[in-house]
Amino acid sequence: MILIASHRPYDGRAQSRGLFREQGRVAGLRPQFRRGLASRGIRVNTISSGPVVTPIWTKMTGATGDKLQAMESQIASRVPLKRVERQEEIAAAALFLASDDAAYITGVDLPVDGGVTSLGFV
Repeated sequence: MILIASHRPYDGRAQSRGLFREQGRVAGLRPQFRRGLASRGIRVNTISSGPVVTPIWTKMTGATGDKLQAMESQIASRVPLKRVERQEEIAAAALFLASDDAAYITGVDLPVDGGVTSLGFV
């Protein structure tokens, strides 16, 4: 089982509300699921993603074109890898956690966030 959450519950800022708070609750389910399912050979891990450009950005912000590009650049400037995440990078992490290569990995939160969690903020 792979749960998808966000790095935001770890940043401790007041802005981490709503969706981000709910994603924090998702991450909080990981230990409960892991304890209950490990005896049945079911692995439970979480992927905490960083800022990802998806179509919902436009819906949430109303930004398009140059304004959307400027917003993306501003966010990327705060990420240690200096870019926003691609959806395919989250998918690759999920494929790894679901593979036999991760057969002995359970109960972990894998930050796929360009180093954001290490900073404690975005």
